[in-house]
Amino acid sequence: MHQQEPLPRSLVRPVELYFVCPLKGKSYWTRDWEIAGELKVEENPPGTRRLKGKVSVTCPHCESRHVYATEELVCPLTQT
Repeated sequence: MHQQEPLPRSLVRPVELYFVCPLKGKSYWTRDWEIAGELKVEENPPGTRRLKGKVSVTCPHCESRHVYATEELVCPLTQT
């Protein structure tokens, strides 16, 4: 598996992402998330790419800060 360099923060545009509060089970959309650490693009041998990393967000339902792996997020374009 080939790994690329981390994406510069200046290239990452805030998009509205979908989250589910792990404490209350309630969902919400927000643009007020932050990258936790680094985001990396992993390229698999067949040429597919996956975004790897974590984002953190303050939950409007419980007011706690939660950290989510990119694999846990719903695609804002397809909502899957």
